[in-house]
Amino acid sequence: AGMPREVNGFTATTHCLAFTVCDPQVMCVSPNAESFNNLLQLGFNWPTADGIYGNRWQRLFVQQWPDFLWEAPAKTCVFDSVNQPTPCAMTEDDGSCELDSCDGASGNIYYPHRPMREASNLVGGTPALPSGLFKNIHTYAQLQDASPVDGFTIPPPAGAGYPDCPGGVLTPKTADMPWTLYMAEYLCVCAEGTFGADYEAEGAKVKCPS
Repeated sequence: AGMPREVNGFTATTHCLAFTVCDPQVMCVSPNAESFNNLLQLGFNWPTADGIYGNRWQRLFVQQWPDFLWEAPAKTCVFDSVNQPTPCAMTEDDGSCELDSCDGASGNIYYPHRPMREASNLVGGTPALPSGLFKNIHTYAQLQDASPVDGFTIPPPAGAGYPDCPGGVLTPKTADMPWTLYMAEYLCVCAEGTFGADYEAEGAKVKCPS
């Protein structure tokens, strides 16, 4: 179902951290006794040491996922002697309002980044999604089933360290966070970029700097 073979245990849990005006929401994984006014702290589950094959335990917060009803747009058509799809690649914007690079034969035609929603697991009593759509994070037991139920498989987080960076600059590997996309869309809105109206409608604007 998509989980690497070396994974021998997996747990997905749902948590809610309420918004308060004066206290930032802080989520952390720490063995210490952290102290914040609005905190969700999860501890470490230390793995048993394995001097032959090695062992690793990881934990990751999943804060957002795409709108389940969103669909990527169809290919743009070009009108020549016949009506046919463009040879250029239809590419999802990264939130920064990238400019098309299609020259008629190659390049990219960008469309707005998919709307993102708060991640949550199944909630009892809510309406069912249309056929083919599902809202379920697989458990480890479900992944072992010969015919697992529909759902998402969350792969292990990327290992700690530093990616290869040009110019000799090392930046830590990090998980995708909601504010990374939000800030890109916010700057696009304030710069009146190509998809600014789309992103503003999704809430990516409070007040642009004057």
